[in-house]
Amino acid sequence: MESDEKGGRVGLRMRKQLLKPIETKKACKKNEGKEMEMVTREEEPLSPAARLFHEPSFNLYIIAIMGCKTRICPQVVKANLVHTLLKHPRFYSLQVGDGEMMRWVATEVEIEKHVIVPEVDQNMDMKSAEEFVEDYVYHLSKTRIDKSQPLWDLHLLNVKTSSESEAVGIFRIHHSLGDGTSLMSLLLACTRQINDPEALPTIPVKNKNKKQQDKERYRGFWNVLMTFWSLLQLFWNTAVDIFMFMATAFFLKDTENPLKGPAGVEFTPRRIVHRTVSLDDIKLVKNAMNATINDVALGMTQAGLSRYLSRIYEKGQTTQKKNNFPKNMRLRSTLLINLRPTAGIQAFADMMEKDTEAKYGNWIGYVLLPFTIGIRDDPLDYVREAKATVDRKKHSFEAIFSFSIAEIVLKLFGTKAASALSHRIIANTTMCFSNVVGPLEEIGYYGIPMSYLAATSYGQPHALMINFQSYVNKMTTVLSVDEGTIPNPHQLCEDIAESLKLIKDAVVASGLHESTSATKAFLDTLKLCNDYKIRCDSWRTQEPESNEFISALAAGMKSKLIVEVSPGVSPSTLALAAAARHTGGRLVCILPERVLAESNKVIKDSGLKDIVELKTGDPAELLSHYGNIDFSLVDCKNDDYERLLKLLDVNPERSVVVANNLVSEKRGLEGTVKGLERVEVRSMKHPIGSGMEITMIGKTNDIEKIRPSSPKARRIDRVDIKRKTFKSNWVVKVDEESGEEHVFRVPEYA
Repeated sequence: MESDEKGGRVGLRMRKQLLKPIETKKACKKNEGKEMEMVTREEEPLSPAARLFHEPSFNLYIIAIMGCKTRICPQVVKANLVHTLLKHPRFYSLQVGDGEMMRWVATEVEIEKHVIVPEVDQNMDMKSAEEFVEDYVYHLSKTRIDKSQPLWDLHLLNVKTSSESEAVGIFRIHHSLGDGTSLMSLLLACTRQINDPEALPTIPVKNKNKKQQDKERYRGFWNVLMTFWSLLQLFWNTAVDIFMFMATAFFLKDTENPLKGPAGVEFTPRRIVHRTVSLDDIKLVKNAMNATINDVALGMTQAGLSRYLSRIYEKGQTTQKKNNFPKNMRLRSTLLINLRPTAGIQAFADMMEKDTEAKYGNWIGYVLLPFTIGIRDDPLDYVREAKATVDRKKHSFEAIFSFSIAEIVLKLFGTKAASALSHRIIANTTMCFSNVVGPLEEIGYYGIPMSYLAATSYGQPHALMINFQSYVNKMTTVLSVDEGTIPNPHQLCEDIAESLKLIKDAVVASGLHESTSATKAFLDTLKLCNDYKIRCDSWRTQEPESNEFISALAAGMKSKLIVEVSPGVSPSTLALAAAARHTGGRLVCILPERVLAESNKVIKDSGLKDIVELKTGDPAELLSHYGNIDFSLVDCKNDDYERLLKLLDVNPERSVVVANNLVSEKRGLEGTVKGLERVEVRSMKHPIGSGMEITMIGKTNDIEKIRPSSPKARRIDRVDIKRKTFKSNWVVKVDEESGEEHVFRVPEYA
């Protein structure tokens, strides 16, 4: 399993890419008087990298544990594997021969040997079922798949392990069939979205416009100077990293520590545990600290390891110290890097396409990533340190060098020498780390919806491997450990998850997420609306300030669920989507059926498909499906806008309702929201755009109870209260072309 890299870069700037259906090219020959006959290539040699994974010290298997929301019907799975997975040549081929003579040979697949359905006790409680699955995987890691069949199998366990998981599927695949990126693409190509059974999953990948933006930042002399400086840094960093790589290969070892396994640890079974946290929490930290998801994952891992090791080193200490770690402790991880020319997880069909940049198989390098272990006063320091380390590693060709040196040794000295070199380098470090992005939507395999995905491996010369796997709005941390070295993996997993909570709390306490999200949403809206104005002249008449204000307000309020009722996708839709992108939330846009096709195109062209849900139908009926709305906008061009405003089920803790295009004598909520008697409601009309009423809703600690005896008294009942304290953030943006300054004051609840 591995992180994504392009030109030595680890961080991701995301956009969406649609996976293609499984297709394999087969040459056809037409004989006279006969039907078309399939011509397949048999006895294709294994690649050097694939042969490497058959060496005794490098015999790796990838394990993918998939939680399912419904029970699994084995007959359905077996029947459809023939039409999906078994279309791939690697999955219907044997690996025959030894050493340099190993070949792929096509064979008939006996599906019953590959799909295992053990008998399980259906009366187990959820805790017992979870332990059963964990023990099942542990015993599975003691075994190897016989070479008399293709090297993969699927285990189906119909046991309920949680409220969201009624069954578990366990895929086991030998690493010679492909790396984590290849196999993830293949598995995703076998699935479909739950909400749209005809649609393939979408996955986030790096923004290809990043380099172009960097080029435009500097011009003329400064461009030349910055290019020279960048090349100098690249040369120096690569030279230092190569030296450290070679030193590790010959003599440089990590400090002996409780996480470092003994010699021969690759032959021991693995205890695989996992814990799921909120991906939205990780995104909140990412946005606040101008980092990447990979930076945050490394930061929380570094914090979790520090907590775990501190607890061990404190035992037996006669004096209480904040940091009981060995002096100058060296603890490094091998960080696996995807070296495919097209960054991100490629569609399976693209990988198999002949003469394309994307390659299928094992196409990974790795870098040696130092971890700074220690207890920090400020939890955010863990993310800052991780970001600094990874940013420096991005500007190096270490990953390409490690891949190239392995290829050269393989070709010149054979697999045994390459295996010995790789084993020595990995054994001299402490652990392995990877981060793999998963689908943005809930997916399923022929009607079986997936609740979580936890992927890792066993057979590596490390006692500890940590994998991060995203799925929809979740991030699963997976630990594969040698129990002889790490006897309490659940505690380590808990420490990593708790570290995220501490880091998130520190971000919230510092207020970084508030002003940062508002500012970024503001700037994002400027760009989105400006880009679309270029493509759509009808938008030139729209007043932009209202959209920028709405976006900054929604982001500043940390809105997660945003609902808009609109006659069609408009600049305000893009503004709210920009806010949702920076808060880790989602936007539901309710609009007429007649504009759906055009609206879908706008959202897709703007790169917002993973954030915006377009709904058509009766707005009044659709609004009933959404409760505790954080931020809502109703376009008052709708004839029924007054009723729609009253139907909104807002979050009483904190929310905002915007009545947009409130022209002439039209009336909004005017400080009244049904059912919120003990909540402060404030409405204010602003002369922004065509007219806008903003209603702020939040709890009040103390309300003066006034018995209304007249219309006037009833109005006082809504207004004469001890008001809650509000903070404010200011968002400022100067238009470089016109010199015009945009200043917005965004209210924040204390």
